[in-house]
Amino acid sequence: MRRFILMPVIVIMAIPVHIQSAEKTPTALTIPQLVDRGLEQSCLVTAAASSVSRARAERIQAGAWPYPSFGFEGGMKNAVGKSGPLYGITISHDLPFPGRRERRDALAAIEERLAGLERQEAELFVRYTVIRLAARYAAALEMEKH
Repeated sequence: MRRFILMPVIVIMAIPVHIQSAEKTPTALTIPQLVDRGLEQSCLVTAAASSVSRARAERIQAGAWPYPSFGFEGGMKNAVGKSGPLYGITISHDLPFPGRRERRDALAAIEERLAGLERQEAELFVRYTVIRLAARYAAALEMEKH
């Protein structure tokens, strides 16, 4: 019963897609256009670009001084049968060892360069894949003609 209900629905859904695809005429694209389109739509390149942004932000953070931390306490104290309010304020600041900040900044700069290289690697991979697929498609069209 389920098969008889689903079959007309699938056929009806497939017909408009077929008609729409028959109406559109394919346009010829050049290799640079294909490469540009591939770079724009590649999730790999987008992820690599966001890794570069993340590494750049981490480098800025690595070279910055840490912020001091402030604290406030309030409560009641109880000592020898007497009670009363208790208040406290704390201020602390981490001081890095000499040279540590520079090393941390240098490591973050290396990580940023590595992220940039990974982005270039992803872009080159997409370019290579698009050109390879275009060449195979052109070869298939030539074989079809003969």
